[in-house]
Order: sequence, then C-alpha cells, then structure tokens
Amino acid sequence: MESSNVHPQESLQLIHQMIRDKRKQMGKSAIHYIIWGSSVSLAAIMHFILLKKSINHAELVWPIMMPLTGFIAIYFGYKQHKKQAFQSWIDKASDALWLGFTISMLIVIFAGSITGNWSLAYTFLLCLYGLGLYVSGSLISFKAFKIGGIINWLLAVVSLKLDFPELLLVIAIAMVTGYLIPGILLYREERKNEV
Repeated sequence: MESSNVHPQESLQLIHQMIRDKRKQMGKSAIHYIIWGSSVSLAAIMHFILLKKSINHAELVWPIMMPLTGFIAIYFGYKQHKKQAFQSWIDKASDALWLGFTISMLIVIFAGSITGNWSLAYTFLLCLYGLGLYVSGSLISFKAFKIGGIINWLLAVVSLKLDFPELLLVIAIAMVTGYLIPGILLYREERKNEV
C-alpha cells in the first residue's frame, strides 16, 4: 500500500474547500429553505386565524399546502441534483441528516394525528427543526442556521407552556427565524459570490 504525501496544511485546505463548495451548493438550493419557511409559517398562521374564526376543518390547511410545497421542493431539488457532478462526504452527511429528519418528522406527525396530542408533537417538531438547522449550519460553517437551530430549541422549551392554538404562532416564528431568514441570507451570499 502506498502512503500519501499530503501535508497537514494541504489536508486542512482540502477540508475548507469542501466546506466552501457545500456552502456554495446550499446557496444555490437555498430556495428550499425559503419555500419551506414561507409555506409552513403561512400554513401555521392561516390555521391559527381559521381556528380563531371558528372555521370548521381549519386543520385542512396542512394536507393542502404541505404536499403542494413538497412537490415544488422536489422539482427544485431534482433540477439542482442534475447539476451536481460529485458528492463529497459533507454532501452525504447533509443528505443523511435531512432524510433522517424527514422520516422522524413524518413519524411525529403520524403520532400527533393518531394520539391527537398536537401540543407535544409540535414540541418534538421544533426539536427536530433545531437539530437539522444546527447540524446543517455546522457542516457548512453558516452561523444563521446555527442560530436558527438554537432559536428552534428555545421555542421548543417555550412551547411546553403554551396551549395548542398559540403553538401555531410559535411554529410560524420558528420557520421564519430558522428557515426563511437564513435561507434568504444564504441565497444573497451565493448571489453576491456569483458576481
């Protein structure tokens, strides 16, 4: 077996380059964070308003908006994936994180619908949002996602003291601070670096 003559400084430069490349790639796909942040916060606010106006079946906002948002996100994801020629270890870690997040989120949503305990389900969702954002921010050294993750964790703790309708507003705040604002910041950074 041949040993590689890569110096530690070259290894560090390679790692930093991979992080920059992943951050640039995520900047190109920042539209996902913007789409999900906008859609989920809008659905939460609409659900809250409909509940306060005593509209029957206010919860139907979710099964209408989320699949539509999912299809839009899949479309943009497919377009982005076709452009990607190589997958680094950071890409694989990020993909695994968000696949695990999605599966866990679907289980929490299923549990909430079966038990009817949406208050606890929303608390767990906020924890999952925080985890996904914090790890993503750490992988690409993007402070806005890490801060968004911390805010989501804090909101998860706050949510334990709130009743259900108000939790919808907490979800909206979490999505704006964790997904929408960092997504816009990442998108702007990527656009600025393109010039």
